[in-house]
Amino acid sequence: MNARIDERISTALSLSSQQIFPGALSILHQVIENPFVDQAKLPTLYDEAGKIYAQMGRYHKAIEYFLKALSLHDDARYHIHLASTYWKMGDRDKTHRILTQLVAEAPKLSAFLRGLLYANLALSHVYRDFHKEALAYTLESLHSLHEAGIDDWDADMYTNLGLHYLELHQDKKAEQAFRYACSLRNNENLPALAELCRLYMRQGNIDQSLHFARLCLESIWSSSMTYEKEELARLCLLAAHLAHHLGETDLAVRLIEKSQLFYGALHLWKEWQEAQWLSEDWKQSEVVESETFPVQDNLLLHQFVILLDAITAQELLGDTFPLYLDVRVVHAQKLGHSMQLSVQELQWLTYVCRFADLGLTVLESDIIHDPSRSHPAWQQYIKHPFLSVDMLASSRLPREVNTIIEAHHEHFDGTGFPLHQVGHDIPLLARIFAIVDYYAYACVIEQRNHEEILQDIAIQSAGYFDPDVCQKFLAIYMTTSS
Repeated sequence: MNARIDERISTALSLSSQQIFPGALSILHQVIENPFVDQAKLPTLYDEAGKIYAQMGRYHKAIEYFLKALSLHDDARYHIHLASTYWKMGDRDKTHRILTQLVAEAPKLSAFLRGLLYANLALSHVYRDFHKEALAYTLESLHSLHEAGIDDWDADMYTNLGLHYLELHQDKKAEQAFRYACSLRNNENLPALAELCRLYMRQGNIDQSLHFARLCLESIWSSSMTYEKEELARLCLLAAHLAHHLGETDLAVRLIEKSQLFYGALHLWKEWQEAQWLSEDWKQSEVVESETFPVQDNLLLHQFVILLDAITAQELLGDTFPLYLDVRVVHAQKLGHSMQLSVQELQWLTYVCRFADLGLTVLESDIIHDPSRSHPAWQQYIKHPFLSVDMLASSRLPREVNTIIEAHHEHFDGTGFPLHQVGHDIPLLARIFAIVDYYAYACVIEQRNHEEILQDIAIQSAGYFDPDVCQKFLAIYMTTSS
């Protein structure tokens, strides 16, 4: 029995490492509730569940599980995870209290935990504008992590170093740190790209600033997971500064309002107020004239706002809807990579995962939750793929994305809607989306068991789903699920 439980724990950890969070949680909960589980392992299991909840953005559940772990074993690791979660919730004071209580224990901690503690302390000091202290802690953290043989976090650590140097007006060191952080992720490090944009803007190098702004705005929706709201808020502010500098004051103010929306959701009222002062200052200032504002950059900034509107509109469909979209994207990326899709196809697929259901936001809630309750309700519901395309028209997404969105509810056997396409007449990316959407909906909205869902998908092969695509999807999990 214990060997079987250990096997299940290993499976959960493997799923978690692949960002298959609902599956990992499902197995962890089964193990925790198993009366034969080794009680000494419970704190670690609670901690693992807490970390997964935190990565899913379910911070209150994460705190609940970290506190369960601490109730059984007072471990610095659990305190650090708890503090990090409070930070993500915007409770900076509680974060700082927890971390400072651990400083005295730092010499006794393993190199890894010491690095983790110092990294979190650095963020806490940034919030208090103690940038020299934050820089020192980040350097200590980097040293400790390298001592532990860990360099996977270097991209994030060097991004943080760049931030500290930037605040201390050591621009050359900041530039070097940001560029190194970008190189570690093949220029797909959004925070570092955004800060390079800010650095060059501050120096008056608008061409370079625009270059990095383009990289940010072109790549943000291709991310496998939603960026945290605080990061989105900062990106909105950055885009606002660019828009204002280039004479687009109305657009700049609209971007400021978007940043405030995210700061408000996180209860970060200091940042919200600073954004408000900036907005009021811009509204009262003279419009900046610009003759060199590139048309494509104007379109990118407007597209960014439109797609932000789409994301926030869909969040109103339910508390779990953002997670539902995230899970769709993660599994679409996994399946797309396994099928060797091009970078462009992967980006199209991500757009579809993020925005295919925008049309639902204009339907009545009872139609969304029970579309088959009447014939008129069903007729309205099946139009939502077309509604999504219409609502996204001004965003100028690629034509291929619109085609996939229109077909995202088609079934391989022809029983889908709205066009009743059959087999390979359905675009390949729509066939891929159908499987990942089924999985994500069952996991997040219906909260069903991961392995049960995989069995259902196998049964639906050649019915709802393309059997070849279905086989490739299931193959991803063959080594991690029974």
